[in-house]
Amino acid sequence: MGGIFVVAIGWVVIAVLRTGEIMSKGVESTAVVVAAHSTARVSGAAPVVQFTLDVRDPNSRVVHRVTVDDAVSPIDAPRVQPGMTVPVKFMPKNPRRLLFLFD
Repeated sequence: MGGIFVVAIGWVVIAVLRTGEIMSKGVESTAVVVAAHSTARVSGAAPVVQFTLDVRDPNSRVVHRVTVDDAVSPIDAPRVQPGMTVPVKFMPKNPRRLLFLFD
């Protein structure tokens, strides 16, 4: 049981470090939500949704089509529906590493 706890804490630490890296080194832009599908998974109290996004690189004007799984709170869910443009921050060398930038 203690090993499971250590693994869980390890995943949390990795997630926090990756989020910090994206926030400090990532590029702010927008993405168009192409599709959103339920994964039947939950992270904390938030359902995990698989998104297909067209992420626009503001420096090169290239649009990257990416698929990412992300936990979305029920409060933010109406803001990430297909056809909507959402603010994001992403890593230019790996556009799948991104964060939604909600207020």
